[in-house]
Amino acid sequence: MPLDDPFPIESFPARVKEAILLEFNGRRPTVREVANVSDTSWLQLPGIGLRTLVEIRYLSGRIPGKKSLFAHLTDAELITKCDHLQKEFGNAKKEIRSLQGRIDHLHHELNAVKAELRLRTSSPVGRITSASDH
Repeated sequence: MPLDDPFPIESFPARVKEAILLEFNGRRPTVREVANVSDTSWLQLPGIGLRTLVEIRYLSGRIPGKKSLFAHLTDAELITKCDHLQKEFGNAKKEIRSLQGRIDHLHHELNAVKAELRLRTSSPVGRITSASDH
């Protein structure tokens, strides 16, 4: 697609069209203009995620010299980063599961204590005593 042609915003859902028009102050940009917007700038706009960014890049073609967020990394560095992020993600999920287990345990114990308190206060014989009463 020639760089000076209008960018085909009609190929996108309304939310993406609106984001593209927002980036260009309401006017329809050229393919070149779209290609010149950095990935970081696109991803900061409402309605633009990674999948949409890939579509935008596919339709606009990347102008040489414009780099993605990780263009400076070699393939080996990118693989290392991916492995590191996958491990970190896995560890975070484990931590969340562990915390969820603790939350569930505390919630169960709290409910049991509240139930016991209700039983004691509703009994005509029972009386709640605090540790200071002993």
